[in-house]
Amino acid sequence: MMKTFPLVFIAFALSFNSYSQDVTLTKGETIQYLDKIVKQTVGQTFKTSYGFLGNSGTIGEVKEAYIKETSTGIEVFYEIKGSFIWQRKLKFHPKYIKTIINHKNNLSSTVNGVDITLIGNLCNYEYYARDYGGVVGSGTVAQLSIIFLQEDPKNFERLKKALLHLQALYKAEDDPFDN
Repeated sequence: MMKTFPLVFIAFALSFNSYSQDVTLTKGETIQYLDKIVKQTVGQTFKTSYGFLGNSGTIGEVKEAYIKETSTGIEVFYEIKGSFIWQRKLKFHPKYIKTIINHKNNLSSTVNGVDITLIGNLCNYEYYARDYGGVVGSGTVAQLSIIFLQEDPKNFERLKKALLHLQALYKAEDDPFDN
């Protein structure tokens, strides 16, 4: 009986230790998580309370959305089909994120955006409007949006936490001892 008590106590103590440790995702796992959240918008209707190409209201249905890693950071892509097909491709490095805020889009829209401001014009973008004349614009900007499903009120905070975690991982690659 006395010999089993220390073993039971050690097993019991170790079980508490495993529950107290935080789960830490790798860079690849974090990007997969972000991709999963963005993909939830596929099939949903995107509406806006501000003008887009002279329109406000319903823009269209999200047909494709993804986030993937590139050699220079991440690429965000989404395609929305309404009266024309609108595509947006954004490439940026998460280590340059300055702020992340909830866009608070049209409340009747199931899709919302996370507005990200970078520390400079460090996001390469391309906007296409097929059936509307082709390329609408390209260049570099300091602000961008990533779409997400706003039906789940926790999605904004999830997206923000994942982006900040990804930012920390990229910064640690550059200099693991720089806070």
